Amino acid sequence: MGALIEPLIAICGMVMITQGRTKYLFWFVVMYGFSLILGFSIGVQWGAIGVAAGYTIAHYVMIVPSLWLSFKDTPVSITLFLKALSKPIFFGVIVAVLLLILANGTVSWPSGWRVGLSLVIAAISYLGLWMIHPRGRERLFDNVSSLLSAFFKPAPSVSR
Repeated sequence: MGALIEPLIAICGMVMITQGRTKYLFWFVVMYGFSLILGFSIGVQWGAIGVAAGYTIAHYVMIVPSLWLSFKDTPVSITLFLKALSKPIFFGVIVAVLLLILANGTVSWPSGWRVGLSLVIAAISYLGLWMIHPRGRERLFDNVSSLLSAFFKPAPSVSR
C-alpha cells in the first residue's frame, strides 16, 4: 500500500524542483528519510511484515506535508491535485477488485496463465472504464497522443 503513495511523493519532489524550491526539497527529503528510518526501526521488531508496515505508515504520514510543501505558493491546490487523480484511482480500485476475484477463481491454474490473464483483464477493464465514462474517451485519447508525441517527435528540419 505504500507503493500507492510513493509516486505522489515523487511528484511533489519534482514540483519543488521545477518551482526552484530546492531548499524546501532538501529539508523535506531529510524529514522523509527520518520517517522511513523510524518506520523501519520500529517495524523490524515484527520481521518483514513489520518493516513493510513501517514503510507504508511512513509514506502515509508524509503525504500531507509533502503535498502542502510542494503546492504552497503555486496555482495548484491539494484539492485540485487530488481531484485530478480521483478517476484514475477509482478505476484502479475497480480493476484491483476484479483481479482479486479472478485470483480467487483461478487458484489451481499455472501461475504463468494467471499472470497473463490478469494482465489482459486489467488492461481491458481499465481502458473499458475510461471508454464508457463521459469524456473519458476524450481524456484517454489526449493522454495517449501526448505520450506518443513525446516518444515520436519529428526530426528537426535542417535548413540549407
